Amino acid sequence: MLTFSIVIPTYNGSDYIEQALQSALAQTRPADEIIVSDDNSTDATLEICRKYADRIKIYSNPQGPSGFVNGWNQAIAKATSEYITILHQDDVLAPTFLSEIEKALCIYPDVKHLFVPCNNIDGANHILQVPNYCTGEIRRYTGQGYVRAYQTIGNPHIHRCPGVVTHRSIFNLCQYREDAGHIADDDFFYRVGQYTDVVGVMKALASYRLHNKSETGHLTNCMLLERLAHDYIFQLQHFSENICFGQDTFAYFENGARHSFFDIFIWGIRLNDRNLVEKGLDGLLTLKQDFSCKFPLKIRILLIFARILGVSLMSNILNMNIKKIVAYVRNWIRVVRISFLHLIIQTRNHIKINTITKVLIVAPHPDDEVLGCSGLIQRLLREGKQVDVVILSGGGKSHAECCQIDASMLIDARRNLTRKAAGLLGLPLKNLHFLNYPDGSISYDCPETGQLKNLIEGLQPDAIFVPHRGEGWSDHLAAGDIVRKLIGNDPKIELYEYCVWFWFYNVWNIDWKNARILAMSSQEHKNKNRAIDAYVLPNAPCGNPWSGVLPNIFVRANRWKKELYFKHAEL
Repeated sequence: MLTFSIVIPTYNGSDYIEQALQSALAQTRPADEIIVSDDNSTDATLEICRKYADRIKIYSNPQGPSGFVNGWNQAIAKATSEYITILHQDDVLAPTFLSEIEKALCIYPDVKHLFVPCNNIDGANHILQVPNYCTGEIRRYTGQGYVRAYQTIGNPHIHRCPGVVTHRSIFNLCQYREDAGHIADDDFFYRVGQYTDVVGVMKALASYRLHNKSETGHLTNCMLLERLAHDYIFQLQHFSENICFGQDTFAYFENGARHSFFDIFIWGIRLNDRNLVEKGLDGLLTLKQDFSCKFPLKIRILLIFARILGVSLMSNILNMNIKKIVAYVRNWIRVVRISFLHLIIQTRNHIKINTITKVLIVAPHPDDEVLGCSGLIQRLLREGKQVDVVILSGGGKSHAECCQIDASMLIDARRNLTRKAAGLLGLPLKNLHFLNYPDGSISYDCPETGQLKNLIEGLQPDAIFVPHRGEGWSDHLAAGDIVRKLIGNDPKIELYEYCVWFWFYNVWNIDWKNARILAMSSQEHKNKNRAIDAYVLPNAPCGNPWSGVLPNIFVRANRWKKELYFKHAEL
């Protein structure tokens, strides 16, 4: 017969301990024992617990407080049942928690660690968040699978401590480590999979409370960041000890440590606190020297500026307007990148269109076809080729952040601009096709995909042009993905990628082997600029362009005299 202990480590938990106790006592499958292990509380915690002395066991550590991790281990040591669950003094269990766990153990009797997802609740028991992965199924994980799920499915935690049941034999092999600090529970869960498979009962049968008196709730931003940074470093130092860890796990800890130290560094600059700045710098250097961590460009640049300008001056600059400074640095990087790309592009092969007779250009929004393919459209038409352009969405959200122009009015206006721009390029209006994908939410699952499929089958193009995979704009990425799924590996269709937002986003990993250029003639270039102006110059009633306010550097980059394409580009 299975036996279960619920252990409740306590220290000054009078605000919520009664709710925790009541949830333990209300189990439809009663616990075989309920243990309160108090770490020398100075409030009314023990007084509250003694009201239930006839139904629970109470232990007290007169030498405490010994720290929350030691408190957990002391509570576990008092348990006598086969399976043990830790219920924190401010958390609660659903009445069916133990009964559902017992059912799962009947299916998987060899498993020695089980969990359920947890709701997040506040101090007044209001639900703040319900896990979106509660499918109701009983799911078994290998050790590696459990680690991966714990770090990804719940983003980052698939469960928290009140929803965990562990066989006492596991605690003999794997205790909570005090030096793991704030993530001692995470550290324990990461190691459990070395000794047993893990089962998840995917129902929210526990609640994890978020409030300002919790172990982390009372900490300031900086204090919490310092703890997190320490905890991630601890995991990196012990990484090789765990056979369940893979490179994705290492990257998870590395990223966590890097972000924590970087944020400490930024807080130090904002507060003009040299101590925090040095902690952040030392931590980043430790990551680089001890773990070969590679920093993104923004971190490298800020570190350089901090060393050149000094802490005080850097703090003053960032506190004046950090957003403007960051934007300036990003734009500077964009200028450097664009100039570099222009140099590289000079040596690329020219796009070959002599074998192409029918071309379809797929544009996510009105203006993408002009920004990315004006020169190509003109060149193909001049050589007697058939060119069709399909605009997937009406661009109805281009004014979402500046005014409340009616979406239908906006779409009509932008489609008129599309027709005007097409006329400037010599594209017949009958070769323009408008679909009604939702702006900002283009996806393969939209009903318009069927219309796009029919259009492709009807036109039978031998080449299709879609936005580049480095565009960094969800609709642009989705447009390319949709076309790739629709045409599959059709050998009769050549697939090319054109560049629009590619120029704006700092993408450096570029498939130059498959890059192709089209050098526009003076007239083609002039017509392209006129077509761009047809989009960006006319203003809506709010005073902003119908196409929305586009970044100047973005527009300038797309006015260049050459167009860049990739044949079957791979990033």
